[in-house]
Amino acid sequence: MLNSKIQTSIQTEKQKASSFSVSLRGRPNNTTISLYLRLSYKGEKVDKFTEIKCSPSEFKNGKIKGNNEIITLLKSYENNLYKSYMKLREKGQTIDLQRIASTIFGDSIFEETPKLFDAIDKYIKAIYLDAGNEFSEITKVKNQRYGNHLKQFAKDFFKREGIDLTEIKPIHDNEIIKFMKHHRQAGHNHATMHVQWMKRFYDFAIGNDWILKNPFLNFKPKHEKVEIKYLTKEDISKFENLKLSKNSTYERVRDLFLFSCYTGLSYMDLKNVSFQHIKTDINGVKYLEIPRLKTTVLSIIPLLEKPLQLIEKYHFVENQDKLFCVPTNQCMNRTLKELAEIADLSILPTFHISRKTCATWLIDEGVPVAIVQRVLGHSNISTTLNHYGKINEKPIIDSFSQFFNK
Repeated sequence: MLNSKIQTSIQTEKQKASSFSVSLRGRPNNTTISLYLRLSYKGEKVDKFTEIKCSPSEFKNGKIKGNNEIITLLKSYENNLYKSYMKLREKGQTIDLQRIASTIFGDSIFEETPKLFDAIDKYIKAIYLDAGNEFSEITKVKNQRYGNHLKQFAKDFFKREGIDLTEIKPIHDNEIIKFMKHHRQAGHNHATMHVQWMKRFYDFAIGNDWILKNPFLNFKPKHEKVEIKYLTKEDISKFENLKLSKNSTYERVRDLFLFSCYTGLSYMDLKNVSFQHIKTDINGVKYLEIPRLKTTVLSIIPLLEKPLQLIEKYHFVENQDKLFCVPTNQCMNRTLKELAEIADLSILPTFHISRKTCATWLIDEGVPVAIVQRVLGHSNISTTLNHYGKINEKPIIDSFSQFFNK
């Protein structure tokens, strides 16, 4: 064992860690002794050289005699080792003697804890961006956007950067929601999704030993019921019958919006759909078979008369592999609002309303929700029911009538 001066300074730690010990050993080299420390724990042993040498006369029976400088240095080394052991034990981690031995000169047993902004970047990179993470480009961009929004919240709230992970508290869930509503014009449900994102981020931080507790562990989002907006058949009829200049932006936007009402394609999937996605079944019926960019779920979409007419109309104009040349989403939404006012529609639609219109029509006509889910390419049927397809009274009444008239 080390001499009594070293033992006294760490007596408390040794009492707490009776199964872990450090002893001083020496290896003779010609005229000197190379000193090393032996770490022991539950029958395992690891030797760590200290880079200290002394004369044979200074090293007797595992103790240093007459050299206070070496005694002080060894004392600091042993303290470092015991501190590392206690940190592992406090965090409930495996006692790894090699890992403890690597901290002999004062290095931290754990990687230095990053600040909040750097930790968010590390989370996004590890989970969404690193090779092997099979997320769509849309999902990657969305999560980078979430991270940027939350970094902006923290910067605005604390009025500085360099924020520690421990500075975020449970009460900040409401502050994040308020920030997203007031500064990002987010709806309530979208705002709560940012708190849920932070909850997942803090789980990642715990797994990396950056923090001990998740401040959002008990957060349970309260979702507001959102009325599903869609175009009625009367609205669509008005849209179809609009007299627009041939080959104009108005005509193209109107036609592309209608195509998505007929097929349920999202904006990004409409941009990417090509002739390679058109298939024909054994009865000669054409349909789209396309993996959704967002979920990679395969959508199967029958092509009826109206969407086929639009494909033919633009095939000769575009003369390319893609079915359509699609304007930007901003251009689409801006033009749609102008067209909606001209046609006197019941709502001012965004392009995304086309998917909800398609879902609601299909459910209205008695198509099973599981089939609608497959058409839209949703990975979860609850998404189809809660956010896309509005169930009106018609399918309910029709189902009851069929049941009771048997």
